[in-house]
Amino acid sequence: MYKKIGSFSVFLIVISFLFINLIKAQEITIGSQEEWLENLKEWTDIMVEDGDWYYSNNNNKTSYQDARLASKHTSNCALMVVHALQRFGAFAENNKIWADDYGNLVYRPDNSNITQERLKAVANVTTYNGKDPDEVDLEPGDIVYYNGHVNVYLGVENKVRKYYDAGRSTTNTGAENGVWSSFIKKSNDLGHKIYGVIRLKYGQTVEVEGSSDDEEHVYNGTTEDAYENGFISKVNSNNNFTCHTVFLNADGSNTEFKNILDSLFSIMQFLAPTIAIALTIIDYIKSIANGDTKKANSRTIKRIVIAVIIVFLPLLLDLLFHVFGLYDLSTCEIGR
Repeated sequence: MYKKIGSFSVFLIVISFLFINLIKAQEITIGSQEEWLENLKEWTDIMVEDGDWYYSNNNNKTSYQDARLASKHTSNCALMVVHALQRFGAFAENNKIWADDYGNLVYRPDNSNITQERLKAVANVTTYNGKDPDEVDLEPGDIVYYNGHVNVYLGVENKVRKYYDAGRSTTNTGAENGVWSSFIKKSNDLGHKIYGVIRLKYGQTVEVEGSSDDEEHVYNGTTEDAYENGFISKVNSNNNFTCHTVFLNADGSNTEFKNILDSLFSIMQFLAPTIAIALTIIDYIKSIANGDTKKANSRTIKRIVIAVIIVFLPLLLDLLFHVFGLYDLSTCEIGR
């Protein structure tokens, strides 16, 4: 019996590693420069048409999907760009960046290089030590970050630079909680020095880590998404599973798969020590009758080891996912 239990635990470990490898990496193809600009226009048009997007630096939703479904629509200079990147398929729903007051990029989620590696995969980042805009060779679609600000360069119109800019100044009040009616900003002097330019790797197929999206996308303006005015198309990725979609429903409740897995682990954690104790008692009764306890001692040690592995298998799986940078322990909680 204990051999069967041991084989089953090894089987589950092997399956977990295969599961990790399936979701660890995938390929996405970045859309063209024209598609990126079209995606930006569509997303900012959606925000304007909604008519109630407020500038805010508090309680914002990292995911553009969550932000669109929120009762109060909030965004800011960097988040508008982040949401556009997510909608375009370049970023996953948990990826977020902004520029601090010193012109350094800040990456989220916290204490992780997930977003930084994602950005390196999908874009070329050129850093500057605070240059004037006319000293930097910008192309339409470039994401530009300054000391405390982010926007997207759109080119020159009547000798004046034009940007998609979700700063306070483009709202109807020019202050916190102001509403946007347009994101177009025209100025040759934004009052900021350029500290970096992010240029997407247009048309390239790149490998990225598994993400917390329900599925990855690459934009080509052909397939409607969950929102009336949005357009995204499926990327050539395989088996992109995550804690959020495999273990949790949209309302935060457990999926049926999570419930079954939890029940399975609970049964295993109860049966493993119970069976080990029962078999050990039987062995010792037999060994006392035969006058030889060595065999019983050996079997008992093996059963204890197997039982401990099975009892702590859920925690082991969570730790493996955490080590591989796939999940946060507080969100997966497999079997716990």
